[in-house]
Amino acid sequence: MDDKLVTIIGSEPLSLSLAAQYAERGERVCYVDLAKNRLLKETKTLHVQGIWNTRVELNDVLFSLEEMNPSETVVIAVPPSKFSQVFPVVLKNVREHDTVIFFPASFGAISFMEQLEEKGLANDVTVAEAVSYPFVCAQKDSNTIISQSHKSELRVAVSPESRTDSFISELNEVFDIFSVARNFLETSLDNINMTIHPLPVLLNIGAIERDASFRHYIDGVTPTVGKLLDKIDAERMAIGEKLQVKLTSALDQLKKYYGDSNAANLFEYVSNENGPYTKVGRFGLDSRYVMEDIPNLLVPTTKIADTVGVEVPVMKLCITLAETVLGVTF
Repeated sequence: MDDKLVTIIGSEPLSLSLAAQYAERGERVCYVDLAKNRLLKETKTLHVQGIWNTRVELNDVLFSLEEMNPSETVVIAVPPSKFSQVFPVVLKNVREHDTVIFFPASFGAISFMEQLEEKGLANDVTVAEAVSYPFVCAQKDSNTIISQSHKSELRVAVSPESRTDSFISELNEVFDIFSVARNFLETSLDNINMTIHPLPVLLNIGAIERDASFRHYIDGVTPTVGKLLDKIDAERMAIGEKLQVKLTSALDQLKKYYGDSNAANLFEYVSNENGPYTKVGRFGLDSRYVMEDIPNLLVPTTKIADTVGVEVPVMKLCITLAETVLGVTF
């Protein structure tokens, strides 16, 4: 690819994995670290271990969005709760022919496009949104991440639509796994984090609070919890059918991402000791599995369901349970 500057805004191991992959493929990478990791800023060196082993040098590491320079490609890889912090700075710096990419899909591209339209740049800036991240990662230390598993296929939506083929071709020079999604509604509704993240936390909170070694999938997804995950995913699929948006079931997505198995349901797939999630550990009530995925995926999805007349009782039960336990209104 061209030696252009890619600015990645992130705060966790998943966003660091994107920085590592861009840098390994020869791009100049500026990483804006909202987590303010001092060792990473001092060394500008990032190590990846696990199923992917590499050491890369980042062009720059910043702690402040205000220090950002204009960049041909901006990757927004932060929790949706950070959008209100990130969008104004990106919108201030974005220029014609720039590209803005969202990882993962959480209705962010739709919101960003609305703001681009207000600036009159909706047809001049390429906006893309990937359903998820390529890697499952964990943080080992300040500048080392552990790559635990890698998806073999992901979909991405692009606007303007006329740029889809050329953009995906460019993106696949770095990642080599992306195919076309129809639009940003499809990418966000197909983010299966809403299916597999919140309920195992909420239904196992006692065990999670007692046991630091608790594993989200292996310990948290029992046959009963798995049945509820299947039901919440069926509700998600029903919304897509009503909207005539082609979604993929969570089980089928997992089999595409990490390899097929004889699993007949989500419990059998995600709790398998030989599956992709054996090292995914404990997530509590304050984690992104609850505090991001419920307000920014489940809540808007239930609003869409209400609008189009699809019943989603398990989704709403999940939201109500979280709000009751936390004493908040999402």
